[in-house]
Amino acid sequence: MSNKKYDVRHKYDSTADRYDTRYSDIQMQKYFEIFSEIKLVKSGTIIDVGGGTGLFLDYLQSKKLTTVITDISVEMLKEGRKKNPHGFFVCADSEYLPLRKNIGDLITCISVIQNLENPQKTLEECYFIIKKDKHFVLTALKKLFDLEKLCKIVEKIGFNIIKTWLLSLEDITIIAGKE
Repeated sequence: MSNKKYDVRHKYDSTADRYDTRYSDIQMQKYFEIFSEIKLVKSGTIIDVGGGTGLFLDYLQSKKLTTVITDISVEMLKEGRKKNPHGFFVCADSEYLPLRKNIGDLITCISVIQNLENPQKTLEECYFIIKKDKHFVLTALKKLFDLEKLCKIVEKIGFNIIKTWLLSLEDITIIAGKE
């Protein structure tokens, strides 16, 4: 594991018990804004890459969906499993997701790529696991990423950009699809 990955894992492991208190309001606002733009799938498999404590499961509440949360932080996943025992929590490096090809009906990667050593590799993994004609939702801190450059990377991987916008004052958002 590289130094950056170790540092990110350690940072989130050491703050896992406080993460939801600090970030749940802003994350819920992001989910609300995103899903006011696209319809949430009614059935199938949702994969939240870098989903930590499973705040996305909190947003989904009682919807009958198979939801997989992946994260590099074991402690974040433990916190998520405590409050959401019905979710699937997978400890994984987002650059090497242990998931089958074409398994996801919706892939989200919310406020994650700024923590990654190789964001393009993670986006390639997301492309690998998403089903054809399904949505991929990506957000990134606008102070660290240029929307136009990020769109070019997403398109280079093979995604088709469906919509972009500024989300919750701090993030840029891309909704893309796989043909």
